[in-house]
Amino acid sequence: MDDRSVEFLIQQLAWKPSPLVWKLNYLPSRVINAEPFHDRPDYRAIAATALGHLGSRAAPAIPLLENLTHSRGGDPEAGTRARGAAIAALIRIRHEPVTHCAEKSLDYFDPVSYDYRSAIYYLGTNAAPAVTLFVNALNTATNDGVTCNAAWALSHIHSQPELAVPALGSLLTHTNAQYRAVAAMCLESFGAEARPTWNALVGCLDSPDDQVGWAASNTLKNIDPEAARRLGIQ
Repeated sequence: MDDRSVEFLIQQLAWKPSPLVWKLNYLPSRVINAEPFHDRPDYRAIAATALGHLGSRAAPAIPLLENLTHSRGGDPEAGTRARGAAIAALIRIRHEPVTHCAEKSLDYFDPVSYDYRSAIYYLGTNAAPAVTLFVNALNTATNDGVTCNAAWALSHIHSQPELAVPALGSLLTHTNAQYRAVAAMCLESFGAEARPTWNALVGCLDSPDDQVGWAASNTLKNIDPEAARRLGIQ
């Protein structure tokens, strides 16, 4: 990409979603009974992600990316995605350590933790240095939200399975059904690398909680489709 491409992406950071479409999407169902309206894609998140991939070449975008991390209003979900993409881009452009972002994402009582959680998802394997932090959180957290957030972070980072898979697998026998379901869903992203949790996943198939059984069957199919079929999983 040349400088013109960077400039074009910078311009997209100033894109604003339609306030009308957002309001229509959030009208009470008793007022409007229809499928949600769909605006154009949120170009802020797309542009921020592309700029992050450019690394230091996208340094001219830093001021606007910083502004985007503080942007509020409109569709809450889209706003979180845009802010998360901007945070992730700044980390990659500045070559900053990911630890601070990971810690902020686990601060369950911080109202902006959602943005940092989104940033971890955007960073993906680039957040691999934070795997140990999330594994420790998974093993020591006493808050349901922190435990689940750490599990999803490991799933999105999808790195260091020798650490992540055993940590997620330990939740498959937990008395908390939500933990078992989240662990089973998160292990799916590791594919065959999640094989060490096979027996525990099989044990989840008979769970009285439908979501646990559904998640376990999906992950078993992802680990070994043929072996899953032999268990009667279609």
